[in-house]
Amino acid sequence: MCQGERDKATDSDRDVKQSICEEVVERDQGACQDCGRAAHDPHHVIPKSWFGKKNKHLCERKENIICLCREHHNQAHTKAARVRHLTLLRERYNYVYDSQPWIGALGEAYPVD
Repeated sequence: MCQGERDKATDSDRDVKQSICEEVVERDQGACQDCGRAAHDPHHVIPKSWFGKKNKHLCERKENIICLCREHHNQAHTKAARVRHLTLLRERYNYVYDSQPWIGALGEAYPVD
């Protein structure tokens, strides 16, 4: 599971999460998207708690996960880092962030087409 999650997920949930993490590692070629060094953990750009119960499934999508090295992962929990990472993912992979919680997390700092 991403970042060593230890929740009450079913085996099926764990398999899906693991599969998504593997896709992200492959997409990012196992490299930190900030510096290019080896990435140790896929990072959830927007925390699961921000999605609410109705939208929790959106947290585990590759649009919300990025590979980072430990140094950059430790620095990734700021609004500036969220904006930078979602902008990078948007530009590189054409992901769309035009609904909540994306808009709430990014605010005016992130223009929506």
